[in-house]
Amino acid sequence: MVQMINSRLISYGVRQALWLVAPAAISVIGHLCFASLLLAKWEAFEEREGGPLIAANLSALNTGAPGVGPSWFLVFLPAWLAEAMVILSCVCALYGSMGVTSINPRIGHFNGMMQSTLSAAFKWNLLNRLETASGSWLLVFWPLYVAFGVQTLLHACKEADNRNRRPGFPFAASHLLAIVISFKLSGIYSYDEVSWANVLWPVWGIASFFGAALFAAICCGVPILLRRCVISHLASLLLVLFAILLAFFIPALVFAVRLTLW
Repeated sequence: MVQMINSRLISYGVRQALWLVAPAAISVIGHLCFASLLLAKWEAFEEREGGPLIAANLSALNTGAPGVGPSWFLVFLPAWLAEAMVILSCVCALYGSMGVTSINPRIGHFNGMMQSTLSAAFKWNLLNRLETASGSWLLVFWPLYVAFGVQTLLHACKEADNRNRRPGFPFAASHLLAIVISFKLSGIYSYDEVSWANVLWPVWGIASFFGAALFAAICCGVPILLRRCVISHLASLLLVLFAILLAFFIPALVFAVRLTLW
């Protein structure tokens, strides 16, 4: 009887773990497939042009030309599936948090659902812009502008804690990037004369913050824990966590730098 109860508890725990991990894994796989298909599309354009594409000549490139690599719809399909998985997870989490006293979890799940929905709408606008090679970039980015306003409004609706602070942030880095990149592409103000290295200032600000935080955590945090006689496996666990974050941070930073130089 005890073994049966234990086996049921283990199977329940496995199902719960799969329910938590599977959506995130599917979302990551979807975005990886999107990146792979986008690279294949880009290489097809380079093969048609007979060499590497120059960033300054992208405006003259007919991105809607048929028969060049996979279709744009196929390229964006994995990204839409990933967004749909996030939306489904947020809907289920929102339904499960109905009995929670605090309103903050429900606001967080609803915000995640809205951000993914608007991100999918942005990708649809971008698909149409790439196929037609015409139209205003401001109209392409309008879902991300709305996402900025939605997150700011929902953040103001959250309940404050004892220190009068609300969890989370009123906007995300993607919102700032959407504004500066759309202004650059549209030629608003003097962005048409400014280099991409200056336009992408939100990326460098975030990279500096996370880089300093990881450096301080690895060089100072773990030794302090060990000196205070904290359990060694806890310090080792934190060190592994920092190493994983560093493994994500360095490739992302290298990618941003190389893309900006290009």
